[in-house]
Amino acid sequence: MSAWKRGISPLNFMSRVKNPDPLAAGPDREAVELWLRTGGCALACPDAHALRPGGRLLDIEVFPYGMLFRRLRTHVLLESEPDWRDAHGTERSIVKALGDGRVFCSNGILGDATGFRAVRSGSGLELELPGSGSVFLHTAEGRVDAGDHGAGRWAVEAGPGPVLVTVERGEGTWILCGCP
Repeated sequence: MSAWKRGISPLNFMSRVKNPDPLAAGPDREAVELWLRTGGCALACPDAHALRPGGRLLDIEVFPYGMLFRRLRTHVLLESEPDWRDAHGTERSIVKALGDGRVFCSNGILGDATGFRAVRSGSGLELELPGSGSVFLHTAEGRVDAGDHGAGRWAVEAGPGPVLVTVERGEGTWILCGCP
C-alpha cells in the first residue's frame, strides 16, 4: 500500500487502481538498503488497508485483504516441532528463530516456497530452491545476478558481510531471505 500511494496523482490514479501489482512486485529499495546496513531478519508484513478510493459510491477495492494475506508469508524455521500446548515454550522458540535469522519471506501468489533454505558457509551460500527462479544476491557492493536455477541444491560465492537473497519469478519477488 505504501508503494502504491507513493507518487499517486490524478493522472495515474485509475491505472494504479486497475493494475496495482507492478508497484508491489518486490521489496522496497530503501528497506533492502536498511537491512544491508543493520542485518537482522526480514519479515513479510502486508500494509493491509483494503483501500476503497470511491468510498461506498464505487465498487472498487485496491489491495483487498484476501489478496494481501494470500500473497505475503513469513516462514519461521524452528529447531523442532512446536508444542502448541506449551505457549511460552513455543513463543521462546519462535523468538529464538527470529533472532538467529532462521526466517524467510515469500509471495504465495508466485508459488509455494516451502522447502527453501539459505545457509551461510564461510564466504558462500548454500541454497535449496523448491522450484525454478532467477536468483539475485544483494550486498553492500550492489545487486549480483546469480543466474536462473531449477529446484534443488547449489552453492554460490557471496563474499563477506550480510547478503539479502531474492528469487524472482516473472515480474515479482517470489522469495526474500536475509543471511547475516
